[in-house]
Amino acid sequence: MDDLFSRLRALAKEEQNETGMPEELRAPLSLAERDEIAAAVMAAGAPRAAAVTPLAPRRSRRRVWLALAVPAAAAAALVLVARPWLDSGGSLPPLPTYEVSARGGMKELRQGERDSAGAAGATARPERVGPQTEIVVGCRPATAVEGPVAARAFVFRDGAAGSAAEIVTQVQTAPTGALEIRVRPLAGVAAVADPAAPARWTLRVAVGRPDHVAKIAASDAAAGTPADGPAVRWLTVPLDLVAN
Repeated sequence: MDDLFSRLRALAKEEQNETGMPEELRAPLSLAERDEIAAAVMAAGAPRAAAVTPLAPRRSRRRVWLALAVPAAAAAALVLVARPWLDSGGSLPPLPTYEVSARGGMKELRQGERDSAGAAGATARPERVGPQTEIVVGCRPATAVEGPVAARAFVFRDGAAGSAAEIVTQVQTAPTGALEIRVRPLAGVAAVADPAAPARWTLRVAVGRPDHVAKIAASDAAAGTPADGPAVRWLTVPLDLVAN
């Protein structure tokens, strides 16, 4: 570097002799001026640096993308898995199975015999009833029900599907979807007064989503054993008519 400065000074001196450089330009270069010239030379000769993308922002963007994409993919998978379990309306899951029980019928117990609720299931044990007997029907879901439920009750004479009729009920519904139905199943049924009428009747209850239950016809209840659907469960209480 000193050799370079020496040559520059020699060249300047020659030009001064030839051109008559002013006196103020003849002074030797200061240390600051040397550093400035050296920096200019180095800058002019240095190759242009290639553009470099820092890794940290890249990694940060990747982490942000994963944080958004993974939950979105999981949510999509959950929808695909859960969709088959939705009802036909696409808004509520299918109803769980229901168990039915009944109480309040006329008792006919032998000495030492205990009143039993019978086996749990979609059909209760037979109840002995008269024309004005009130019974209480309990409908209990296997698991808590999401969304509203409603119930309708029908009665028909065994072997006579055309005798099916809807009957008046008082229904209380619990938040879990359980129902308690109070009903006089044979009150007002004209055929009960017929001495030749069969003694066996059937009380059939439809529990389900209100819009589905509203569309049920009485003939559906008496059509053999109605098939359950995602939005409707059928429950049965056999009735034995007892003459007064």
